[in-house]
Amino acid sequence: MKRSMIFLRCTVCLLCMILILSTSSCFFIPRQRLSHSDTDRTPDTAASNAIQSAKSEETSIASDLVSESVWVTDEVTESPPLPEETTETAAETAEAIPADPSQYFENSLFVGDSILEGLAQYVRAQRQNGIEMLSDAKFLTSIMGIRVADLIGETAEHERIRYLYRGAVHEFSEIISIAKPKRLFLLVGMNDLAGGATVNDTVMRYERLLLHLKTNFPTLEIVVMTPTPKTASSWLPDYCKNPEFGSPLLRSFADRLLSLCKSLSVPCVDIFTALADESGNLPDHFSRDNYVHINDLGSAVVVDTLNRFAKECTVS
Repeated sequence: MKRSMIFLRCTVCLLCMILILSTSSCFFIPRQRLSHSDTDRTPDTAASNAIQSAKSEETSIASDLVSESVWVTDEVTESPPLPEETTETAAETAEAIPADPSQYFENSLFVGDSILEGLAQYVRAQRQNGIEMLSDAKFLTSIMGIRVADLIGETAEHERIRYLYRGAVHEFSEIISIAKPKRLFLLVGMNDLAGGATVNDTVMRYERLLLHLKTNFPTLEIVVMTPTPKTASSWLPDYCKNPEFGSPLLRSFADRLLSLCKSLSVPCVDIFTALADESGNLPDHFSRDNYVHINDLGSAVVVDTLNRFAKECTVS
């Protein structure tokens, strides 16, 4: 009996010690999760702050991961499907895109005066820099003040200006026969006006030129380009004999050309409007000489206008 009592007491003591040890170990777990900066705080406050800090950090990391998943696309193996109406819109847009407009200028010949020479220099420079521009179009220009009257043979023989083509001087029609272009772009008439011809006389010459080309080269596609405007300056070079030469006169000529081309079913590119400012003049930053000749910036506008025209023709 006595031995039984001793054994029972020992068993109770052992159980009490186990219970005390198990309970005391719970107070060390939170303290092990505290950072060094939190050691001066009470265990309860530090534990609470540590938990809040951990939750805040997890939220921040989760937010970063969400943001990163939007921008990092090289790890995406399959793109999510687009909304149905977005896909249809993209398809409609793809069908509306016209063919490369540069194809429109294949085997084309641009014929004109010193205005066109400025454009030709710009295009050649861009091509030399590796930029494709106006396909393989060629340029036939003159800086000698060539007129519509020269192209149709209505000037005196000793005064007539002719083009130099492949090392020899030819009449305009001869060059068309030799070059055999698919499409012909014309930019002439300003020297007629500068020489004193009226707008009406110049337009009548232009009509005779177009009718001559349509009759003798029936498969040739002809495109007329309106003149450039003049700067707002009143200055005129010595070779300009017309004191009224300026943007209003050139605007009138451009409008008459547009009407003429419409009546003859000949396409016309209105570069006058593309270049003119709100006052109807050539902006100084497009001018090469404070007159009518365009610089590279102006030439870029003309090329852009030609490309837009080509797109419209391709679509239609």
